[in-house]
Amino acid sequence: AVISDEFWRVHLDGADDVLGRTVRLNGVDQTIIGILPATFSYPEPGVAAWLPLDLRSQGESDRGDHYLTVAGRLNAGVSPAQARLDLQRVARELQKDAPGAYPRDARWTIGFESLRQSQFGHMLVPLGMLAASAALVLLIACVNVATMSLLRALARQREMAIRLSLGAGRGHMIRQLLAEAAIVCALGAIGGLIVAAWGLDALRAFAPADIPRLNEVVISLPVALFTCAVLVAVTLLVGLAPVMVATQLRGSAAAIPTTRT
Repeated sequence: AVISDEFWRVHLDGADDVLGRTVRLNGVDQTIIGILPATFSYPEPGVAAWLPLDLRSQGESDRGDHYLTVAGRLNAGVSPAQARLDLQRVARELQKDAPGAYPRDARWTIGFESLRQSQFGHMLVPLGMLAASAALVLLIACVNVATMSLLRALARQREMAIRLSLGAGRGHMIRQLLAEAAIVCALGAIGGLIVAAWGLDALRAFAPADIPRLNEVVISLPVALFTCAVLVAVTLLVGLAPVMVATQLRGSAAAIPTTRT
């Protein structure tokens, strides 16, 4: 038997000499020959041990028992297209050797899909819709904040005009408005990470059971880096709108009356 890391730690106290030890599983003594990493989970979380399958022939009756799922590894240098061709060859040989057990239809064949697609393929559409919804909500939020920033910049026309007339440079104005946008976006990003951390606990508690590897979802370093990248992009989006308005006010600065003494 090959056992899981959790089984080794919980039931065998993490003993160093566990290899070669005998354990009783389902009433049968099994010799432990390996321990899988803690991150390994197949075909589903919670599997404690993997045992060899007795495939000794039971006669022609075995030909009709199609209950096994087989996982294999492609040899180095073998492409998926080459593997499909080889499986098609195997299908033709099976039809020839056991015509009574396999369809004679020339369209019948043996195919395969990647383990990733097999395990997580059914989540592609729901996760894609979730990502698209999140992106849409982010876009709406950016447009709203940019609009508010633009209106605020319009309300500060006089202030901006006075500062420009006193010699404030375009670069200084841009840095100020971008800094204001960065503060707003940073507070939003921090709040979003906090809500996401809380939301993960609720998701694990109420999510459907068929979501694979949900227990492994965490706020990791890649997630934080992605958040920082989005923060930079949103800061530019939110900050550039009022910057474009503010930096066009140099001409209006001349309209402010000045008094010579």
